[in-house]
Amino acid sequence: MSDHLSLSKRFPIYHATHMLSVAVEEAVRRFSRYHKYTLGSDLRRLSARCHSAVSHAILRPERRLKMVVRASYWADEIKFTLQRAKDCHAFARFAVFEQLAAAIVDVIRQLTRWHDKLQRHGQN
Repeated sequence: MSDHLSLSKRFPIYHATHMLSVAVEEAVRRFSRYHKYTLGSDLRRLSARCHSAVSHAILRPERRLKMVVRASYWADEIKFTLQRAKDCHAFARFAVFEQLAAAIVDVIRQLTRWHDKLQRHGQN
């Protein structure tokens, strides 16, 4: 647990992807049975993969750029899946979609900044 708190303080992206995963879990619980096991499963899996890629980027500096690119890919997939879930009326309330959309936009923004910083410093 202390590792989680330490990483959250040193790497805001770690905290952002963790909180996104928690928010996805809470939102999916309110999906209808059909959407829970289709779109909900997709969102859970994608948010876990994004968070995992961020964790690996933090813990393995030699692979940081590659893992940030991978996390960005998963974040984009989350964004597309959120849009699809909204179009299918999977969310109990529009405000839930708005909260998740704002969270994924923040994650993508942070990942883009991190990627750009790594590119400028020539890190692999």
